[in-house]
Amino acid sequence: MFATTLQDFVQNFNTFESEFMSNQIEQQSEYAIAAVVYADEGDAAITALWQAVRRLQQDGWRVAGLLNPIDNEGKHSNSELASVADNRRFSIFQNLGNHSSGCKLDAGALAAAGSVIREAIAEGTDLVVINKFGHAEIDNRGLLSEYLAAISSGIPVLTTLHSKYLPDWRSFSGGVSGELPADTDTVLDWIKRSVKRNLP
Repeated sequence: MFATTLQDFVQNFNTFESEFMSNQIEQQSEYAIAAVVYADEGDAAITALWQAVRRLQQDGWRVAGLLNPIDNEGKHSNSELASVADNRRFSIFQNLGNHSSGCKLDAGALAAAGSVIREAIAEGTDLVVINKFGHAEIDNRGLLSEYLAAISSGIPVLTTLHSKYLPDWRSFSGGVSGELPADTDTVLDWIKRSVKRNLP
């Protein structure tokens, strides 16, 4: 069962090479994964995902995952993640001081946030959304195990992606992922075509 594989994956996370990611995703016979691609700060991309999620939830879909909160000015917060199912908040940055050049990402806090996705996969969900695919995932960290868990369970995944990471994304997804603009209707259209369930 994948639960055992995922547990082993998490325990031995740092020993896996990038080839593992590609092999895992290429071995899936049926999966749907797409990224909303942006070249700016990513506010519009995150907003498009939030709007799509709320629309789906209003229509009775089970949607799980984590997105950066959006403030009243349409700006997203990199330091926080919110569960799209129940709005639980997770602070994911460490306070390293003003002069620190180290990575601010708090691995422990991110793992706690990732439990939202893992629980939803175990319980069953129609769609998983993840705030972004970035340098942490490329380095075999971040929420990579959550991406793989959803894919291995056959659950469609939506995320955001800075355009500079497109080559890494295409390698990870086996070149079959959707690459979408920051437009809610386009995102919903991809979901309608990719998920085995009809929008009302």
